[in-house]
Amino acid sequence: VRVALVPTASYTQNAYFDLAPVSVADQPVYAYPWREIDLPQRFGPDARWELGAGQSEVRVSGRGVSAGVSTRSLWWGPGIQNAIIMSNNAAGFPHVFLGTQGPRRIGIGTIEANWTLGKLDQSDYFGLPVETDARFHAGLVVTFNPDLLPGLSLGFTRVFYGASPNGLEASNAFLVFQGVTKKGQEDSDSPTGDDDKDQLLSVFGR
Repeated sequence: VRVALVPTASYTQNAYFDLAPVSVADQPVYAYPWREIDLPQRFGPDARWELGAGQSEVRVSGRGVSAGVSTRSLWWGPGIQNAIIMSNNAAGFPHVFLGTQGPRRIGIGTIEANWTLGKLDQSDYFGLPVETDARFHAGLVVTFNPDLLPGLSLGFTRVFYGASPNGLEASNAFLVFQGVTKKGQEDSDSPTGDDDKDQLLSVFGR
């Protein structure tokens, strides 16, 4: 069992500066000016104190498997300055995880995996009318290192996120295992295979 308590406290002066006029209807004056995205120009009119869980985690490991609860930032995908799918340029979000305890041998090489389900929130300066600002994140990352070519890494990531009006539902974690094509999602409720969730998928090598 590993427990890491690494809270973060921060103060931001948040002094006044001229904002670009917001052109999207129903958005606060501090919102992103040009389209519907939760990327505020300024976080309100006042200085900000924040206290958060930071890079904290409770992890239980054994027999090659790790599971736990965490608020650590995740770095998924290739890249040095930008990890494509998720990076540590911002605070982490609360999530549960299940994965390998480091690389595990599978006969022809090693494999490492992490499967997560987390809770996201929108900022106070994104004014679209919604039933709830609660969001979910479901993700899977797998990396394979073949014995035949030492130093080669191959992997993929798949992430879903969307509204979570009923709170964090465990069933959302399994979205990462569904088929990739829209045709495979067709049913009587969605004859075109559409749904209201967003998806990111990355295949990478190094």
